[in-house]
Order: sequence, then structure tokens, then C-alpha cells
Amino acid sequence: MLNSAAHLSIAPPPQVPSAPESSRWTILVPSGFDLAQAVCSYGFFTQAPNSWEMQCDQMVASRGPRLRRSLLTSADDVFHTVIQQSGEAPCAESCLSVEIHKSAHRQEMQQLKAQVHRMLRLSPAEQAQVHSFHQMHAAAREEGFGRLFRSPTVWEDLIKSILLCNCGWSRTLTMNKALCSKTGNGAFPSPTMLIQAGTARLQSECRLGYRAKTLIQLAEQVVTGEADIDGLEAPALSSEELYQRLLPLPGVGPFTAANMLQLLGHYSRIPCDSETVRHLHKVHNLQSCTLANVQHHAQQVYAKYAPYQFLAYWHELWREYESLVGSFAQVDPECYPLLTGHNMRRAAKEGAKPPLLGGRNLAPPASSSPVQLQQPQLQAQPQLQEQPQPQTEARRHSSEADGMDNAASTVMLNSAIRSGSSQNEVADTHISQPATPPACSAAQPSHETACGLDDAGRQKLSKPHSQETWAPEDRLMHVSSALQSEGSVLNNKVRQPLQGSTAKGSSLRKRHAAGSDLQESVRRSQRVKMRISS
Repeated sequence: MLNSAAHLSIAPPPQVPSAPESSRWTILVPSGFDLAQAVCSYGFFTQAPNSWEMQCDQMVASRGPRLRRSLLTSADDVFHTVIQQSGEAPCAESCLSVEIHKSAHRQEMQQLKAQVHRMLRLSPAEQAQVHSFHQMHAAAREEGFGRLFRSPTVWEDLIKSILLCNCGWSRTLTMNKALCSKTGNGAFPSPTMLIQAGTARLQSECRLGYRAKTLIQLAEQVVTGEADIDGLEAPALSSEELYQRLLPLPGVGPFTAANMLQLLGHYSRIPCDSETVRHLHKVHNLQSCTLANVQHHAQQVYAKYAPYQFLAYWHELWREYESLVGSFAQVDPECYPLLTGHNMRRAAKEGAKPPLLGGRNLAPPASSSPVQLQQPQLQAQPQLQEQPQPQTEARRHSSEADGMDNAASTVMLNSAIRSGSSQNEVADTHISQPATPPACSAAQPSHETACGLDDAGRQKLSKPHSQETWAPEDRLMHVSSALQSEGSVLNNKVRQPLQGSTAKGSSLRKRHAAGSDLQESVRRSQRVKMRISS
């Protein structure tokens, strides 16, 4: 008799998921590594979902500063993460403690670890770059400068670089915060999440304006594989090859492409704008430098640091800002939207004290309405194994101030702008719209950003956009700029003839007065004659 089991198809054993990994791990860091230096080195650290926290009364005294943010796995699963350095930094032997709010499986843990390493540039290749740069730049070596903070993924870096263009710094912060809270469940949204949100929602809830269609188009290319953005990190690609691959992407122009190069670890090309022009005028006495030739001048000035020209430039610019307002790591997050290069220089000139944690907040400029910088609102974080401290809700832009003057002790880059805008974002109203977004022009006035990079250099979107998708803020900015330009031209046309005719006008007024007197005398004479005749 045959075994009945032989006639049965035996199903394979079910796939048992790997056992959850621990929710806490440590990372050994190179000698001299300082978490505060690595994080507070580039303006993206002020953008959502990043939340930098210095040690303060609410924290345990034995614990130092920390970086909080939410990370996203390939399955769009959100992990709230806290990164903290153990021991005093910098020191010879140190490590980072990384904690997530829930257990992760092995594949998820690998992704999370890779993202943390990318943010802080901890790979062996990047450590070699830092070492090479320090060999040729003594000041950077002494200060431990060389790692510029970036995002966990190429996708997030690319979107944030695009959102630097054609708007004020505080609006950049607002858009990033809205993307995370409205579409990313607290993390920065993946391409799939953006597509699911749709253009209309990105415009209405996140207030992206015409950028919504651009980001959706880019997300679709990433999802379909038409745009291989992860392949941009291939070590075999040269800087020029990367630059040429970036330019065809939706929303990417020369500035965005150049900024992406340094985020990808290629520092030979400097993203230039009017803040670069100002810096070269002041520090290197290049008075002939203009927006038209700034790229040429910048590459010449920093050629001796090749292939790390951008690191040398950024070190100069970042340290100039810190000399004005103090350490960026100490800034009150309430003040992030208020930071611009122009504002910091102005506040330092007026002798204002930077609003460090525990310090006095700076007053806004006279041209702006008063701003009350209150204590940050606190928002509870997910429970970790150790109870985390409340997170500052106003990390980026709770007041939605659009580039108001306030010299806080950090500057963001990118690179994020408007010196003298109003505190609140413009209401969503219907007004006349220009046919195209603000164009990048060599004659564009300087609108400095908290990254030291400004709109004149950032208005580089490669393709025009339809007018009906413009956000009110963008339309007002464009219309205001056009009116100012037109008014300046008309004023110059009228002023010269008026100045030349001042004496003539005075003579005419005297003649007119004399004529009026004569007419009145004639009328009186006629009245006298009529009386006599009667």
C-alpha cells in the first residue's frame, strides 16, 4: 500500500520573518568627531524633520546634545530616531548612540544604519576626504571642520535643493515642514507618498504652488526607474558626469545641480549666487566680481584647494557668520526662519545679542511688525526605551515668518533669504498671475539666505511653469519685483529732466504770479471805470 503522504503536495514551510533587532545600537566614530560640528555645519539641519537639541535643563545632565528625526524605510515604515554622542566631544575615543522608538527587523535595521551614516558622512571614503582636506587647510583641521550635514537619502537632498529656489528661506522651511506633517507621517515623504498625495493636495495643504507638479513629475520618474537617483552615488562617476545627469531632472537647474554635487560628496564646483559675490568683494577684494562672472572668480580663488573648493568656500562663509552671531549649534529653533546672511550682519553691526538657548531674543527690523519670540511649543515624541524629552514643535517655521531680520546664532545654508519680509505668510488669495515663475537673472538683486546662498543664485528652475499653479507668495514676489524694477526705470527717466528744469520752473512760477497780479489790477481798473460812468 502506497504511503498516502506520497500523493500529497507538501507545501514549503512558511516564511518566518527575521527576529527583531534591538531598538538601540552604537556607532564608533573617528577620532575628533563632534556631533554638534557634524550636524550644525549646513543649513539642512534646520529643516524638517530634523530637530537639533542642545543640552538644557529638561535633559539629563549626563547626556549631551542630540539629533531627533524620523527615518523612512523602503517600505515607507516610519522610525522615530534619536542620535546622541556618548562621552565628551571631540575626543580620541567616542561613539554615537542611536535609538529608535520600536524594534526593527534586520533588513530595516540595515537601512536605518546606512541612513545615519549618510547623514553624518561616516563612510571610510568620506573620512578619507576629510583627512585629505585637512592636509591642505590648517584652520579646518584645527576646528574639526569638513563634514557637511546632509539628508538620509539622495531623494530628500534633491527635493530640499529644489525647494530652495524662487522663494524666501522661511517659506522653504514651511514647505518642508508641511511635506513631513501632511504627507510623510512625520518623516520626509518618499516618492510613492508624494504621488499618493497628488498635485492638488501638495498645492492646497503644503502650499507648494507650481512646484507641486514638478515634484510629482520627478517622483513618477523615480518610481518608474526613468530617473535613477540612487545611482548618482556611484563612486565611478565624475563630478562633470554627475552634473550632466542632474540637469535633465525636473526642477533642476545649474544652482540645484551644483548644490547636489556637494551633497553627493563632490566639492569641486561652487554653487554661486549674490552672497558669493558679496563674500568675494569683502574677503578677497574682488570688486570686479558680478553675478555674470562669479563662478569664474570663485573657482579661481579656491583652485588651490582642489578638489575641495566648496569646502574651503563654505568654511570661510560659515565662520564669517559664526563670528557675527556665535555658534550655530546654540541657536534657539524659534529663530530658524529669521536667519539670513544680511540679517546677521545687520544685527552684529547694531550690537544685538544672538538668541542662544537661554539668551535674549533679538528684535526684528523696524520695517517689520513686532515679533514675539516665545518659548518653543513642545510636542511629545514617541516612547523610546528611555523616556525622551519634549521636542520643540517650532523647529522650523511655527511663526511662518518669511525671512525677517534677526541675527540668531546659526545660518543655514542652503544655501535656505528675504531681508525684510513680513512675519506671516501671505494669505491664499486670487490675484493676477505672471505667465512664468521668477526668472534667474544676472541683474537679480541680492536676497540672502540663511545658508549664505540666495535667491539670485537659486532661481534656476530649468523649465517654465503654468501660471495657474502659482502660490500667492510666489506671485506677489514676482509682481513686487517687477513693479520695483519698472518704478526704478521710470524714476530715472523722470528725475533727470526735473533736475535740469528746476531753475526754469522757478522762473515760470514767478511769471505766473506776476501775470495773476496784472490780471487782478486790470479787473479792478475796469470796475472803477464802470462806477465812474454810472
